Amino acid sequence: MSECTTGGTEKSTNTFINSKSVAPQRQFTLHLQRETLQHHQDFSTKVYVKQQAQSLSADNLPITLFEFEQLTAAATTSTSRSQIQIEFLSQLFLAFSTQQDLKAQDLKPKHTAIQRVLAQIAHQHDFTTVICTSLEKSVLKDHQKQEERDRRVSFILKAFLNTKNDSFQSVPALVISAAVCSGSVLSTNTQSYKLATAFLLSVLRNDSVDLLLTSPLRQAILFAFLSSEAIIQNQKIYQPIINKLPAMSSNENDSRGNLSTSTIGMAEQLSPSSQNLGNGIINVLVDLGPSCTSSVSTLRETLYEITKTLPSDLDKTTKPAALDEEAVARLIYFFSERGSYKNNDENSKGASSSSALVGTLTNDYDISDRTNNGGSQWNLAVVSEILSQDYGNLDWGVIARKFDFSGFFIRDALHFSLLLNLYQAAARTTFPFDAMVSKWQNRYEQLSLIKISLSVSPSVFSFPASEEEAADAATAGENTSPNCQNPRGWASSRLLQVLLEMSENTADRRLVRGVSDLFVKGLLSFPEILICSHFRRFQAVSQGLQPNVGAKMQGELTGQLLQLFFKPNRENPVRNGPAAIRRLWEIDYNTVVAASIEAWRSTANESQQSRVFTIIHIITIIRHLPSPQKSTPIFISGNKNNEFSISIAFVMADNDLLKLRAWLNSRIPVNNDGFAFVVALVDYLGKYHASALPRVTATNNNNGKGASLVSIENLMLTVQVLRVLDASMLAQEI
Repeated sequence: MSECTTGGTEKSTNTFINSKSVAPQRQFTLHLQRETLQHHQDFSTKVYVKQQAQSLSADNLPITLFEFEQLTAAATTSTSRSQIQIEFLSQLFLAFSTQQDLKAQDLKPKHTAIQRVLAQIAHQHDFTTVICTSLEKSVLKDHQKQEERDRRVSFILKAFLNTKNDSFQSVPALVISAAVCSGSVLSTNTQSYKLATAFLLSVLRNDSVDLLLTSPLRQAILFAFLSSEAIIQNQKIYQPIINKLPAMSSNENDSRGNLSTSTIGMAEQLSPSSQNLGNGIINVLVDLGPSCTSSVSTLRETLYEITKTLPSDLDKTTKPAALDEEAVARLIYFFSERGSYKNNDENSKGASSSSALVGTLTNDYDISDRTNNGGSQWNLAVVSEILSQDYGNLDWGVIARKFDFSGFFIRDALHFSLLLNLYQAAARTTFPFDAMVSKWQNRYEQLSLIKISLSVSPSVFSFPASEEEAADAATAGENTSPNCQNPRGWASSRLLQVLLEMSENTADRRLVRGVSDLFVKGLLSFPEILICSHFRRFQAVSQGLQPNVGAKMQGELTGQLLQLFFKPNRENPVRNGPAAIRRLWEIDYNTVVAASIEAWRSTANESQQSRVFTIIHIITIIRHLPSPQKSTPIFISGNKNNEFSISIAFVMADNDLLKLRAWLNSRIPVNNDGFAFVVALVDYLGKYHASALPRVTATNNNNGKGASLVSIENLMLTVQVLRVLDASMLAQEI
């Protein structure tokens, strides 16, 4: 480097960076650890519930049931709640799955607990799935043959279904019998199915049973009757009971309760009306299963049958409802979520009953012969065609914004990809980024969408980018990360703003933790992009172009970025650090200078060796800048932190990167303007002269001590310069 002989004009540094922001940032590391713990939280809960069920006794029955109810109430989703219930019930059912002589006192608390749980889930629309899955799980471990499994399930049912005792009029008995009849746990010719059907028919002949039927329970019974091949074949025998069930609902507060049975369609019977049309339709589709998507005509007819008795105004009995943007958004979410399960129990269970029920709904009883994979897979090509042909004229910009509903959660990349494909097929355009970063009411759901969009490749979802944002993203080069494959997302100012806004919602700890965890992934995957977009956004905030939000998260992020880029990190260096620093210099060179100064300040309480390493790291940063010769004076002459400038100049001189005498003379002019610098220089020598060592060379490493902040050579030269200063300057008071 050529000799610096001219002093630079002092410039103010970026006030956003301060000493507090470079303190060790432990929170991001803790959040990363919490992410791993959260991954195992549901598993741990299920293990705990299993242990509680196994150890259930008369002594601990009240407290066990109390803890179980607390866990289900605290479940964040209906799926989590169901999993807890399944784990608990399956362990309790296990005790009744054999004819072994068990002590009555051991079975009684388990029997009581099962009845308590069954009575509670009678109000859940997924109670059939919970019970059937629990029964299957309780007999699945050691008995793989269907005959043995059915036999053991029948043992369980006999403990609860008996018309000769009080269980005849109990809600738990109705719940378990309805679940077995309408679920897929057993084939229709098993003893268990016959037992449950016989019990259910006996109960339903009693008029007083109306008092025991919850709405989900009534729907399950109708589902069982309308999808049962045996009942369909003997319709004349069972029709009076089927006709009786809708009438039982006339006492409920339903504006359509006075409709005759003939005007209430099958969909109306299966699921209750809802203040959200999409929810009502989805409730029915869940029961119908994949067979409703066997062909375009089948799905079209299914949707017609579902909606033809649902009025467009849910408070009036007017014309049939047409699917609006909100309903279509929920359908897209539902089909993409279901379609993302491949060849597993989520879709395969109940394939035969699905075909039977859809056939009943559409009067097409040959549907099972035409259904691919036995009706176990949702045909999204059919769904896509229906959306395109029948709903392409809707406002798809509105539909994109209508994904803002409680329960919207993108589970994985496949789920996200399918949702985008369904949307784009009908909208004939890509999913709008504006909808993703708009103001959502359901922020945690929005976070799931943002999180998955950052994790997929640009071929799945491409973030729009301005010229400035594209330049930020380019700093990552061709690097990708398994957890974050979409680098341009981290360059988006709007996306960062949304995340920072979310971080202010301190009342929702789950949301704040989720945002923090996502920033951790960004720091681990694309820190070079994040440092550029973060400080570029702050520049826009200082100019009044963007709101200043998320101050706490901004501070934590700033501190972590400074630690990564401006402090030496030999174990985990940033892959594209030089490119990021050059881009940051282009955005605002004062930020780079200020960050370097703060990195130096943060070492005040560290060893001299650590401070030397920090200065060497900063000099390396300077040398990677676009024009080091022009940039160096800004660091050593153009800022007000004289100690920082002196430390940089001394270490550069020790490495033949600066002519120290010329630089000192440039900072000490003949007049008194350089007096403040002289004071700082003397103070610096006073701090470090005692630890001065010879310069490190190829043959001298000071016996392993390395370099010092003040070398003996620089100390001697500086004293020589000070000795010839004007007497008037030396005579001034400090």
